[in-house]
Amino acid sequence: MAYFVYILADKPNGNVHVGSASDLREGIARDSAAAMSNGSADGTRFETLVYFEVLSDEKEAIQQEQQLKSAPKQTINDMIARFNPQWKDLSGQIPF
Repeated sequence: MAYFVYILADKPNGNVHVGSASDLREGIARDSAAAMSNGSADGTRFETLVYFEVLSDEKEAIQQEQQLKSAPKQTINDMIARFNPQWKDLSGQIPF
């Protein structure tokens, strides 16, 4: 079974949300809906999938998610820029 770690962004070098899920599309939909229903104070909406990786182990995916959540914002932005320099929406590249 595949597990995903992903990053959603509101804009390039903007706010990001890190998540993990066994179904990437479902995880993105869940997190996007939660962000909209919770309504952040600044109106942030995480709608762009800017990074994802496929892992074969659920524990590894959760650990990677936690590491990214605790990483400095610049580290996450640098990682996204290496993987996706244009910060394009990668939703069309979701496997399976």
